[in-house]
Amino acid sequence: MSSRGRNQRVDDFADESGVALLRIEPADVYDPAIIAIAERSGSHFLVYDREKVIAQAVAHEEMDYETAVEWHEFNTFCAWLGDGTPAFADLTSSG
Repeated sequence: MSSRGRNQRVDDFADESGVALLRIEPADVYDPAIIAIAERSGSHFLVYDREKVIAQAVAHEEMDYETAVEWHEFNTFCAWLGDGTPAFADLTSSG
């Protein structure tokens, strides 16, 4: 599914369910990294592709790869914002 279709799916889900899904901001930069809407203990949240988040930071936030990894590991990937906190999937791991 294209990122545009995925974004519409996220928006439609939020509108229909009344659930405010937490997004990484700026959404226009990071929404293409959304891969799913998931549920944990009755609360819905977004799932992002970790590597796509980093790639988007490199492409749009004027960061090199190492800086983007460090910044997101400290500020985004380990953040807990309550039940709607997004999750970050590492789709490149083998093992």
